[in-house]
Amino acid sequence: NNCVIENNTLAGLVIGTSGVTANFSAIQATNGAESSISGNTIGSTLTNSIQLLGTGTLTGINASVPLNFIPSYNVANNTIRNMHIPNTQSTMIVRGIQLANGSIPNCFNNTISNLTSNSTNILNTFSSGAVMGINVAVGSATIPVIRNNTIFGLRSLNTSSAVTPNVTGIMLSSGQGIIIDAN
Repeated sequence: NNCVIENNTLAGLVIGTSGVTANFSAIQATNGAESSISGNTIGSTLTNSIQLLGTGTLTGINASVPLNFIPSYNVANNTIRNMHIPNTQSTMIVRGIQLANGSIPNCFNNTISNLTSNSTNILNTFSSGAVMGINVAVGSATIPVIRNNTIFGLRSLNTSSAVTPNVTGIMLSSGQGIIIDAN
């Protein structure tokens, strides 16, 4: 059976407390047969509509679908905006969309905007980076399609002269023959 996650709205959330690890995904689609994640709005037009106060990862859509559940799926026409991490620790990550595991993701027509972090995370790997628009870490034989997405307003707000936190629009760490165009 295929699962469809469509037309949901999540906003006005404050997660965790200072000094406590708390990972949060507005939509978490893992180990299931998600055929479509579309038309969802994560975050409102208000600045810092979704905040993670502790240490950890703040993700709009986390789609990690194994190949044995479904061969491909769509993440399309979603709006992810105004997510913020005020903490300055180096382990903090804010991501718009994460695509992982073995199924083939088709990620198109999403708008990701105004993701901000005070993190000092300087790494540029699958699991790291202070701010990431779309993070792709799929199976080595997987051919994802990342097309027609609009990504803007990704910012590191950390002003320390000791570090330069990593901000990435589209991050690729695995896959084969990846198609990325018109973003």
